[in-house]
Amino acid sequence: RKSASHTTLDNDAEASLKPIVTVPRKAHFANIAIDDLKAKVFDKWCNPTTAWGSWLVNLKTTDSHLPCSFHSGSSECNRDSGCTWDDGLVACTVTPCLQYCSKALCELSDPAYRCEFNVSGDSTCTKEKICAYADEQPCMANYECTWMDNICEPIPCQHHTEPACVSDLVGCEWVGLVDGECLVKTCSHKTTANCTDAGCEWDQAASVCGPKVCTYTTERECKDDERCDWKNAACEKKRCVEHLSEGSCISEAGCEWEVSSSPAYCRETYCSMWTAEVDCNLDAACAWDGSICVPSTCMRNNGKSCECAADPSCFWVESRQSC
Repeated sequence: RKSASHTTLDNDAEASLKPIVTVPRKAHFANIAIDDLKAKVFDKWCNPTTAWGSWLVNLKTTDSHLPCSFHSGSSECNRDSGCTWDDGLVACTVTPCLQYCSKALCELSDPAYRCEFNVSGDSTCTKEKICAYADEQPCMANYECTWMDNICEPIPCQHHTEPACVSDLVGCEWVGLVDGECLVKTCSHKTTANCTDAGCEWDQAASVCGPKVCTYTTERECKDDERCDWKNAACEKKRCVEHLSEGSCISEAGCEWEVSSSPAYCRETYCSMWTAEVDCNLDAACAWDGSICVPSTCMRNNGKSCECAADPSCFWVESRQSC
């Protein structure tokens, strides 16, 4: 508002705006003088201990409704009573429950929406809260819930499409190139402190927990896994395999993210086998880059006809769809 004091117009405006504000309305609405905006709002924007900052910083609250676009994964989205995850859109959307403005309409809504009328709060129709347990025992007794990192969560990774599955930040992976399914990643803990299960290890560069690989005790098992080498009577990881995320993988020269395998993994590029400059330059697919052999410009443009044609040193072979 313009002035420090409340005018009749201010009060009337507040009365007309509050009913259309998202719930809980008391927390989402404020009547503040313009001169006080900096001190009371903007200066506290990123402070989680303030009324404003708590909504922006602590996005994983279980009892509060945030704008659905704030949520970046399905588990976080579905925990919000005002939101629901849409696998088709791969996005967090507003729950249909909010369209029902009375208890009667809320109770007559489609059972699939799982709506409930909140009579103790703002008398609104919201999505039923599930897995809102503080203790492990009642959480695990509910078939829809699981206990993860000391929090009761809806069972994750219940997706039916690959894009929705791999975009879920809770830690999901699409397994199987044909008729695949969405599964919880092994070792999907979010902190190094919790990444202590047998068979798990922490990728410091990517700050992710992932399964240990190349722990085989026989040469045959080790060689059957393309990520591993048998050396000195022991199974060891090949170079680059230690990276557990795509971002961490491609940040190291000579490594690439292999997506033809499911799940994907990090491996050495073809040209990395050449450790001497002379050998590297004899391979038309490779080029020497300071101290390492990397794919040539043309090889990097494989499958990209426009980029290939734009490089004067390359030409596009249509029959092979290669540069």
